[in-house]
Amino acid sequence: MKKHKLILVLFIQVSILCNAQKTVTHNNQQWIQYYNQLIFSKKITIFSDVSIRRINNFDQWSQITLRVGTGYQLLENLNGVTGIAIFESYSNDKPSKIEFRPYQEINTSQKFKSALLQHRFRFETRWFRKISAGEITSTTNFNFRFRYRLYCGIPILKLSDSIPDRKLLLNIGDEILINSGKEIKYNMLDNNRFLLGLSLQVNSNLTFSFTYNYQYGQRNSPSTYEQSDIFWLGITQKIKLTKHTQKQT
Repeated sequence: MKKHKLILVLFIQVSILCNAQKTVTHNNQQWIQYYNQLIFSKKITIFSDVSIRRINNFDQWSQITLRVGTGYQLLENLNGVTGIAIFESYSNDKPSKIEFRPYQEINTSQKFKSALLQHRFRFETRWFRKISAGEITSTTNFNFRFRYRLYCGIPILKLSDSIPDRKLLLNIGDEILINSGKEIKYNMLDNNRFLLGLSLQVNSNLTFSFTYNYQYGQRNSPSTYEQSDIFWLGITQKIKLTKHTQKQT
């Protein structure tokens, strides 16, 4: 019994020591992102998005991003996307690194009355190259990342009798991002993102969303974490190049 008590006391002391050594930095970020869907047929859609990201009350640059991918409708509520993203990151308002990120994803959705529940599984291959004096260097870092997002859109207010698609939605979601690879030592949990926001759906082809993103993750140093309060303005536009309609997931 004394031995068990000693083990318990040691465990509590180690836990307290670990927590005492934990370093968490805080920041706030502001993201503005435009999403586009070019619908070529009932099966094929080109997805793209571009964003600018600022940090600490728009004071400094954080990232500029560009992503494009080809989506294929596998089943009525299941589609796959493959594409590539390019991220340019900044430090003290100067470009510090560029990331090339090929990705593949599967999206599926379920309807519960008027609410739409979405699942997204994404696999990313990430190459990083440092930028020095405005030039991309030959120094390369590499890792994989796995992402799973659960997202729910709930209509809360109908805004037009003549336009049924014009409504206000409550959005709730969570996304976990897991790193993998030889260079990953401490930050296997890259980030967890809790999402809460509102979307104004003007019609079936145009939506404005405002989302609060509580982001928390570990950095690639012992007991070093970062927590970000992110305010995210999104604009989503669908352009149909076919007479057929497509159910989006």
